[in-house]
Amino acid sequence: PKLAVLPRSLVWIPVLVRVVFFPLFILSINPLVFNSNLWYFGFMAAFALSNGYLCTLSMMYGPTRVKEKEKEETGIIMSFFLNLGIITAVHFAYLLLYLVKDQ
Repeated sequence: PKLAVLPRSLVWIPVLVRVVFFPLFILSINPLVFNSNLWYFGFMAAFALSNGYLCTLSMMYGPTRVKEKEKEETGIIMSFFLNLGIITAVHFAYLLLYLVKDQ
């Protein structure tokens, strides 16, 4: 089967659309709007799948935008910042959970 691959010029659009997940996660912490954990798991599954797909596309397209001799360094820098973003998000989630549980 042929996989759907977004063109390089359109990858930024779904990346920005993913911002909608943050209010959904915040609303899922306190069960005022979404009173079932299934909503949270569904949001998380969609977030994880879109993250994997869009990160893969970014890692594929990123090194094609630089000169041939800079491709290796570009891949290393992109990998570093991807991991830094994941670590930052995990710690932000702990902070957010701490702030919400005290209320």
